[in-house]
Amino acid sequence: MARQDANVSFGRHTRRNAKAGMALGGTALLASMFAISMGYAAPSGQEEPKVTDWMQAWGSILGVVAGVGAAIAAGWLLLHEREQARLAQAAQQRESDERYAELVTWYLREKGDDEASLRRPVDAGDFWGTPPDSSEAVLVILNNSHGCIYEVVVSIPEFRRNEYRDFSHLADRGLGTIPPGRTEIAMPMRGYRNFHGSGSFRTIRELPSNAPVEYLRFRDPADRSWQRTGRGELIRLPYTNPGTDYPDHSP
Repeated sequence: MARQDANVSFGRHTRRNAKAGMALGGTALLASMFAISMGYAAPSGQEEPKVTDWMQAWGSILGVVAGVGAAIAAGWLLLHEREQARLAQAAQQRESDERYAELVTWYLREKGDDEASLRRPVDAGDFWGTPPDSSEAVLVILNNSHGCIYEVVVSIPEFRRNEYRDFSHLADRGLGTIPPGRTEIAMPMRGYRNFHGSGSFRTIRELPSNAPVEYLRFRDPADRSWQRTGRGELIRLPYTNPGTDYPDHSP
């Protein structure tokens, strides 16, 4: 928005400068014509030009100048219209990009005992072992856009802080491609030692606030990266070469 406002202001400033320059140039031309007419002296033996002669001569010159000025003005107007069209198209594209990403969101819910067939992460992280007392929940992704989102990664920071065993392979889970519509993925959300006892219940109470998950990162079809946090914030990320930071924990 700020860039668009700056472009509009620049266009207005340019038009004002162009009008001022044309007015100044016209005044200077008239002054020069008057000075030449007043200071002209005919060669010896020739008749001094009459007023009508000066009017005819300067009229022809002004006609040529006007034609050149009209051509320059037409060219400038064409370039200006093309620039405005380009800016409008770029603004429309930015709005379209943001609308695409805004249609992607997520939340957490409790996993039922009879939901064994839910989709799992695709990065094979579970095969490297999970905490024995981890609480499994369901990540519900709502992709209301018209196309897929790609290289989806979910961040679960709890697994970076385990002091007794390295479960960092569960912290950034690759979910792969998410199609339009509703996708439900079951995965460990937190890990607790055996003597904590109430860990699973604490996790369940945290699900409505999306506390176990920090963010969901994804790439749209135009290679733009986005991050949707647990609080619902949508953040545009710097461009990275697709696939370079996609976690792969397979053997």
